[in-house]
Amino acid sequence: MKKYIAIITFCFLSLVAIGQEVSSCDSAYIYKHFLFYHPENKTFDDIDEPYIEEYWETQNENAKKYYYLSAYLKSIPVTQRIIMISYLSTDKKYEAHSWIYNNLQSRSDTIKYFKILNTGYGIPYSELKITESVVKEYCKDCNYK
Repeated sequence: MKKYIAIITFCFLSLVAIGQEVSSCDSAYIYKHFLFYHPENKTFDDIDEPYIEEYWETQNENAKKYYYLSAYLKSIPVTQRIIMISYLSTDKKYEAHSWIYNNLQSRSDTIKYFKILNTGYGIPYSELKITESVVKEYCKDCNYK
């Protein structure tokens, strides 16, 4: 019985991992069209928000795909990922936020994540089931909502 449970668990976790992979083609498209990445010094400029909004309005189906996939690219700064997913439908937004929050790689990323959630791009911490004590641990000046 334990063998069957282990096999089922492995299959489920494999499907979850596959669902969160971004193809190299999609990744390259996101970097080239939205992020203003400089490979020579491995830095990003701020997102050109008017361009992001215009792309959303003119290429909505593609925008939904690429903005959602951007959430799963850990190499993109967390603030830029949040800006892109802020355009998505509520269910996709919550799914992406959950993945991002559970995969933050450093204290610095966590602080940036909590600070951007405290802006118009974010979702209230309580709706993401993040407690006030956790928020205050990383962001003392953030208003818990």
